[in-house]
Amino acid sequence: MLRRTLLAAIASLLLFAGLLTAPPTATAIEFDNSIGKITAPDQQWRGRCARYQIRWNFNPPTDDWSVIMRIRTPKGFAVRSELFDSGYIKPDGTKSLMGREEGRKRIDLCGSSIKPGRYKINMQMIHSEGRQNITRNRAPVYFRLFRG
Repeated sequence: MLRRTLLAAIASLLLFAGLLTAPPTATAIEFDNSIGKITAPDQQWRGRCARYQIRWNFNPPTDDWSVIMRIRTPKGFAVRSELFDSGYIKPDGTKSLMGREEGRKRIDLCGSSIKPGRYKINMQMIHSEGRQNITRNRAPVYFRLFRG
């Protein structure tokens, strides 16, 4: 009995010491808000499939960039994504809307999960520095769909 108690005490001390000295398994997500912002004003909910306004203003560190936007419902389901890219160029040589560093447009949000509530916009920028691609995340931005 004494032997079993002593072994249990030693095992728990070793486990505790190991937990104190073990490196953390996950690092916190770091956000870089200097890359710009995608926003949406609070808007009236218009049913299960409607158009809602977004605005963006990017500050890419290089001329070669892409931005991925994801909109998530209050329950966390992804309901819309968009790709903005500096390479979107019209045949006449001008940048298309989705290739500009700032702009606004209306996007469709459709589906049975589109209901009044607080929606989250996640933004991720990927840009090239030499031969290396750098990925930067922005802190989420929120907007509300409210009943009229």
